[in-house]
Amino acid sequence: MYRIKKINPLSLGYTASLIYLAVGILFSIVLSIAKTNPSLAIAFNSNLLSISYYEIFLLYPVAYTIGGFITGIVIGFLYNFVTKFTGGISIELSHPSIKS
Repeated sequence: MYRIKKINPLSLGYTASLIYLAVGILFSIVLSIAKTNPSLAIAFNSNLLSISYYEIFLLYPVAYTIGGFITGIVIGFLYNFVTKFTGGISIELSHPSIKS
C-alpha cells in the first residue's frame, strides 16, 4: 500500500481547470440546445432566453475554467492540511506486466 501524502495545489488546479473547461463546454452545448426550444429553456431557467449564444459559449467555459482552477488549488491546500491528521489516501499500485 502506498499513501498520497502531499498534492501540489497548482498541479491540481491546472488539472481541475481542464476538467471544468470540458464540463463548461458540454454545459454550453446543452444550454444552446435548450435555448432553441423555448419550452426547454423555461425548464432550465426562464432567464435563459435573454442570454445570447455568444454569452453562453464564452462565459460558461471561461467561468467554469476559472472556478475549477481556484477550486483545485483550495482542495490541494486543504488536502495537504488534512493529511497531517489522516495520513493521506491509501492506494495500491501494480505493475502493468504483472497480472494479479
